Amino acid sequence: MAGAGRAHPVQVDELDAYVTHHGNRATKRLYREISSRLRDVAAPLGTQIMIWDYGRFIVLAPGLRDASRLGDLCASMQRAVELPAIPPGNALHHDRVRVSTSTAWRAGSTALELPSALIASLGIENFRGRRHIELA
Repeated sequence: MAGAGRAHPVQVDELDAYVTHHGNRATKRLYREISSRLRDVAAPLGTQIMIWDYGRFIVLAPGLRDASRLGDLCASMQRAVELPAIPPGNALHHDRVRVSTSTAWRAGSTALELPSALIASLGIENFRGRRHIELA
């Protein structure tokens, strides 16, 4: 596979607290609302957004080589989810639902490894609560 790809996960911050406080039904509505807002963000052609697992969305942007543009895309997705606010947040730390992002980049034949690299990035202890981190 030629070229490069950039991608990032969007993770709902403190989702466990949200589920505990609001329940599964409200959490399903939250997923639908976040999915809708992420789909409305202007993104480069070919960008794909997928629900990965519990509170995580994966955004694949194949061919996007400019790190600053990916940073802008991450910021746009955060704003789309957080403004206007989706109340009542997790009822512990925020008045609105918030998300964090990270990015990964792979070139050439290793682009197929992007999803794995992103999922691994979610295990980094410092990921939660950070607005954005970048992985090489």
